[in-house]
Amino acid sequence: MFLLTPLKTLSSTLIRRVVSTPLLLHTFARGYKITAGELKKGLYIDRGGGKIYEVLKCEHQKVAMRGGFMIVEMRNVFDGTKGNDKMRTAEGVEIVEIESGKYTYQGISEDNKSLLFENDEGETKEVSKDKLKGLEAYLEEEEDEVTIVYYEDRIVEVILPKEVVVTIENTPEKVSGSWKTATLENGRVIKVPPHIENGTRVIIRLPDEAFLERYRE
Repeated sequence: MFLLTPLKTLSSTLIRRVVSTPLLLHTFARGYKITAGELKKGLYIDRGGGKIYEVLKCEHQKVAMRGGFMIVEMRNVFDGTKGNDKMRTAEGVEIVEIESGKYTYQGISEDNKSLLFENDEGETKEVSKDKLKGLEAYLEEEEDEVTIVYYEDRIVEVILPKEVVVTIENTPEKVSGSWKTATLENGRVIKVPPHIENGTRVIIRLPDEAFLERYRE
């Protein structure tokens, strides 16, 4: 569940944010094993070689005089690739721990390759800029919180606020069609309806940056 709480208007920009609560995740102790026949959607498993997968779907295939097989649809939590794996129902599968926590954005690293985050205990995490694909433009240093999902020392996902309120900096006055481009004060470019004008504050959804509606105070 996300709690929507507008933050103060920034002096340098007119961006007002709506902050989310951390994503609640199931966690499992590393080394805890179950059989493939006990797998279910939402579990995280270690398939070796540092590859961690989220179970998306399971299908039991019975075989005469045998225990049968599980056809498991999975997603690699690090690169997002999906695939199917066939396992015997009695095969042992290792469940791994996926953790999450709230971290405050601290800015960009000196080499301009990573984003820096810190929690209330002073623990710092570095996240590759490729993880957010420019969406860090919506984050204010030492102010905005995100939820970081991680496995050991590897980042799985950075969860941004679900919705944000931003100000339109530049958009054409008249266009044909149902949508037009608009540049925000943080430099991001989105699609908005034709009636939206410069200076209008709008609510957009993250991470797809989709226009939702005009912001009303």
